[in-house]
Amino acid sequence: MIKPINLNDFTVQSVDNYYVNILSQFFDNQIPYQVLTEKKTRAVWLIEIENKKYTIKWDCEKINHLDQKIKLKFQGAFYPNLMKRIEKAKQMGCKLVGSIYVVAQRKKRNILETYLLSEYVEGVPIKNFGEDYSPYQTKIKEAVKQLHQFGLASCDLNPFNILLTDNNEIKIIDLSDNGMFCIAKAKDARHLKRFYNINLNNRPGILYHLVGLRDKWIKLSRKLRNKK
Repeated sequence: MIKPINLNDFTVQSVDNYYVNILSQFFDNQIPYQVLTEKKTRAVWLIEIENKKYTIKWDCEKINHLDQKIKLKFQGAFYPNLMKRIEKAKQMGCKLVGSIYVVAQRKKRNILETYLLSEYVEGVPIKNFGEDYSPYQTKIKEAVKQLHQFGLASCDLNPFNILLTDNNEIKIIDLSDNGMFCIAKAKDARHLKRFYNINLNNRPGILYHLVGLRDKWIKLSRKLRNKK
């Protein structure tokens, strides 16, 4: 991991200067790209350098709530921490997720703008194979268990974020385990039950049920707001 540097008014953290140069060239419009997603506050582009594919993700997040400000102040920004945790997991042998090579961020007032240069993860979302996920239940369950053993969690295990490779292996993309790890694991357990009818643990703990109650409250509050 290299020391943070400044690039186009962004604070940049990276595993190697080689990848910083790639992002710099992208900023200078020197690299052709393919649009994967483009929205008002989020975009994902695909690039290829020396026969290797990468994704560049752009995210623009409003930091309005007190809990967001406290988390940012005391825990630091999510993506630099995630990059370090993924790098550590990779060194331990994790092959379930792609690497993050560069995190570039700048904060203006209440807006946190982020660019990520990441490894492009090959595979097909299991959503593309239909609604019956029973053939993949064992693989998915084992993959999530391994992910947790490596100190990572998804928090969004929908069928678009679980990929099946040509080698019939499971890959997990778009990790968003921002917060307490025990709660992130409970979220994963609930998603496994919700989307795939998988019981991650034989005896779910109290956090599993508390996360479920919180989700029900969020769903109810959204309905009430829509009625108003």
